Amino acid sequence: MKDLLNSTVGTDSYPVTLVPPRGHVEGLVSLARFVQWGMLTFAAVLLLIPFGTFAEFPPSLVIWVTATLLFLLTFYCFTVARLSEENPWLTPASLLTSFYFFKYGWGALVVYHWDLLPWEVFPGIGDTFLYLGAKDFLPTSCQLILLAACGLYFGAAGAMPVITPRLPVLNWRIDPAKFELNLTLYVPLALALYILARPFLPLVIRDTVLLFGWAVWVIIVIGSYRVFTFQGRAKVKWVVLLVFTVLFHMVLGLHTGMRGNFLYPGLLIVLGYVIAKRRMPLKVLAIVLPAIIFMVVPILTFYKSASVYGVQSVPDKLALTVEQTVSADAQTFFEIGLDSVFGRLAGSTAGALPVFSQNFPDPYPFERGRSFVLELQQLIPRILWPDKPNINVELNRYTASVGLLTEGGPTSQTFDAVSEYYLNFGLVGVFIFSFLHGYLYRVLYYWLVKRSHYEIGASIYIVFFSLNPDFVGVVLMLVSATRQLLVWPLMLWLLSRQSV
Repeated sequence: MKDLLNSTVGTDSYPVTLVPPRGHVEGLVSLARFVQWGMLTFAAVLLLIPFGTFAEFPPSLVIWVTATLLFLLTFYCFTVARLSEENPWLTPASLLTSFYFFKYGWGALVVYHWDLLPWEVFPGIGDTFLYLGAKDFLPTSCQLILLAACGLYFGAAGAMPVITPRLPVLNWRIDPAKFELNLTLYVPLALALYILARPFLPLVIRDTVLLFGWAVWVIIVIGSYRVFTFQGRAKVKWVVLLVFTVLFHMVLGLHTGMRGNFLYPGLLIVLGYVIAKRRMPLKVLAIVLPAIIFMVVPILTFYKSASVYGVQSVPDKLALTVEQTVSADAQTFFEIGLDSVFGRLAGSTAGALPVFSQNFPDPYPFERGRSFVLELQQLIPRILWPDKPNINVELNRYTASVGLLTEGGPTSQTFDAVSEYYLNFGLVGVFIFSFLHGYLYRVLYYWLVKRSHYEIGASIYIVFFSLNPDFVGVVLMLVSATRQLLVWPLMLWLLSRQSV
């Protein structure tokens, strides 16, 4: 707890240390011990009671109590971070529990009340979580949701892990002028790799080469950080760079139809603001988010669905999008926005867990780590194993086995972390692997944010976190980390290091 309370902030390699008053420290330590013992007892109870016990209570009570407990845990972690002079949007316990509440706490409320909403234009959407027993079995799976929350908290909260000091510190001497010039020059190259080169790259090297293109996401965060840190003319060039990068992503979105290509750069700019200002731009988001959810997202959905009608060229897609936008009423916009943001981002995760948990260990036996082995195989470079199985195809077999998708179909759906932990090792697996899940983020936080150059390390850390919107398991995250956290620091070192 001492390391958590002695925070470091700053914008360069030599941050200022802030030590809270003694009374705050003693109060936080006492509160932390009380919460830890309470959660440990709660986790023990959840492990000991038979799975299915929650089905004996009123469903609405179970759902609302689960969501409330997750919110209180988030509020506690957020408050501790602020009182400890930490950035609550970066500290692993606060960041992770906030996202977990959205995916499983708010997500559980979405699943349970989804069919009760006034679906008039698309009535079939209201039945989404009635299929496969998602809503009916949700109260039972709340035991897994709460158990995983306990594991995540114990893994993410606390002092610096013993592993972190053994990692190389990303704190080399930076040449500011060289870094600024090289970032500006590298962005077009990264975009070319990311957008243009992908169709022409051999499969054996494609993912490795694309890592250098995906580094543009880290550069967006760094650029945003500098926009909200620098003053006067110093920030103008970074504004121009961000606009250039966002426009290129929009061009990519016009060709792919993927909504993420349009929206993800905006999220990265917000994350850069969070790193620079240590807070969310809540006033701006309060105005912008409703417009994005209920106007921008539906319009992008019209554009994405144009291919369903056989429209392929960009001008024809745009024309059809304009036609549908003009003819659609407010209810249509409302239902598409609600389904796209809340139904898919939150409800799909909380809704998949009941489907998986009611099928394991009956009729399907626990996997005993088989999915983890499949994921670890991805550590072997394809150039050494040309016939390496496609991980998406292999993992889709699990979602197909419980009826969430058709095996071999055009869509893909990887199971969420809690589902994977349960279908491998049951209740014990949920707690242990959720602990490792939180522990991994704690290791990365103290390595990249606390021990490394803040601007670079924090940007890498927050981008790595944002690339897991589906909340996949810790093993798949670790596999990704071995590539991203090797290539991105190396690239930024080359771009910024001061020549001897």
